[in-house]
Amino acid sequence: MSEVDWMCRRSHLRALLQQHPDWSERQLADAVGCSKSMVNKWKRRFAHAKPHDATVLYSRSRVPHRHRPRIADEVKERIEEIRRFPPENLKRVPGPKAILYYLHRDEPLRLTGAYLPRSTRTIWQILNEAGLIERDPVCARCPRPRQEPLAEVQMDGHPTPQQYGLIHPILMANVNMWLRF
Repeated sequence: MSEVDWMCRRSHLRALLQQHPDWSERQLADAVGCSKSMVNKWKRRFAHAKPHDATVLYSRSRVPHRHRPRIADEVKERIEEIRRFPPENLKRVPGPKAILYYLHRDEPLRLTGAYLPRSTRTIWQILNEAGLIERDPVCARCPRPRQEPLAEVQMDGHPTPQQYGLIHPILMANVNMWLRF
């Protein structure tokens, strides 16, 4: 259904709500041709809007209306510092989970009021931007040149029944098949 069709249904619902305020949600849903949950949602929206406001009929975007908080530079520096110089005598290079653990235990950083990331993915991105994640070099592929038809013969490397010492009459047909090429 297009947005225009949905707007027509919402407009019809608003008109029915004004004409028949005593109708149940099921009756409204059947009259408009929608679900009871849609009637509930739009009844709430119509109640908070002006009676003849046409903008209330438009659907709202599902995109988050707030941006994610930015990571402060001092938080990024602290993440890099934890990676380079592990705290509390940690005898390994801390990964994103360990860094997240130590980052939230850092009292001076928490007192600054800066936003601390809660996801290991964010920690990974910061470490990657700082060049603290080692990556394997990309292998350069060099394809083999194409051969002329019948210039190469590919053979199966399975042993034949003769190599196993099996000389059974039933297997002789298979041996002949193996020996032909």
